[in-house]
Amino acid sequence: MTGLQFRMKRLFPFTLLLFLLLSCQEKISRQTASTIDVQKAALDSLGERYLQLGRFSGMILIAQEDSLRYANSFGMANYEEAIPFRSHTAFQIGELAQLVYRDLLERTVSNKQVNLDTSLRTYLPEIESDLTLSKLLHADTLISNRQMIQLIERVSARSFDEQLLAYTQESGLQHTGLQPSDSLTAIGYLYQNYRGQGLELHTAAESQEGSSANRAALYASARDVLQILRRQDTKLEIHGYVADDGFSYAVQHRPNSDRSIVILSNRRHPVGEEILQRIEALLEGEAYQLPLERKPVTIDPKTLADFSGHYALNEQIQFEVRDAQDSLYVFLGPTKTRLIPQSSHQFYMEETDAALRFIRDASGSVEEVILLNGFMDSEQIAKRIR
Repeated sequence: MTGLQFRMKRLFPFTLLLFLLLSCQEKISRQTASTIDVQKAALDSLGERYLQLGRFSGMILIAQEDSLRYANSFGMANYEEAIPFRSHTAFQIGELAQLVYRDLLERTVSNKQVNLDTSLRTYLPEIESDLTLSKLLHADTLISNRQMIQLIERVSARSFDEQLLAYTQESGLQHTGLQPSDSLTAIGYLYQNYRGQGLELHTAAESQEGSSANRAALYASARDVLQILRRQDTKLEIHGYVADDGFSYAVQHRPNSDRSIVILSNRRHPVGEEILQRIEALLEGEAYQLPLERKPVTIDPKTLADFSGHYALNEQIQFEVRDAQDSLYVFLGPTKTRLIPQSSHQFYMEETDAALRFIRDASGSVEEVILLNGFMDSEQIAKRIR
């Protein structure tokens, strides 16, 4: 055996092992890419369903391990002018502004060397509580956005606008601020029966008047909100809506898994939490359910009698469900509304964003009905009384 043959013989097992490792790695990469593609398709379907229902219009971002794993938009930033969402479109972010305001207050307190045990009443006499600066900095929302702005100005003796500008520049927030005036700002909308002609999309009152009148309203792009979240070192989950301005939001930040989720919408519907729960289940490989489409389905008319009866949500709110002429109707006082089947046991109302989901017990009889008002989940359960 020559020296070359001997070396080749020694190298062969190593070469084979390397080949097998590379093949496994390639296979894992293909499987990972396939999983991500499936998740993206499912996330797209999730956003599209809520858009179709008129409950959501906006952006969804998911980041993990310093990379943007998913980013997509649904609907329009401005429906009148057909302006789509862009990566830098700014939304009014409601309670999320407190993350920025607390950061600013902490910097101000540190620079001014203010005693953290100082009562807020020192700066905001109108607040009737013993709340201190320390408690405010280490708790959830305790005072309004407007009061936070006033507090920051009074503690620092400097213009809030000046401080916010410096903060956004230092933090790399490119589309965050008060009173945005460019076309990249989303318009807020409501989806409701406001003219008695069924569900319609219309501009929120504050958006029509110009939200610049609300100096406490902070706007930010989804990417800026993601940056704000990833500066936090604690677990966060915040969701809510700005009623008059037609915006809603939901965020989740998990430092231990290095994952952040941002959902911003220019619809008032507070379904952000519901969407967030579905996204989390999807990412964890758990079962989840899309809300039903508002489309009629055919059911056996003989089953309608099962749902007929009198129900009570509480002592004040009672209603009757009655079947007639192969249809189901709900009577609340003198008001009669036809119920349209979405499934074998769920019915929606054409004029409003509401539905009834009837629940059968172990024996198959209907004793409860869940009242849905624009959401898939609800704790509003009416009991059959006769």
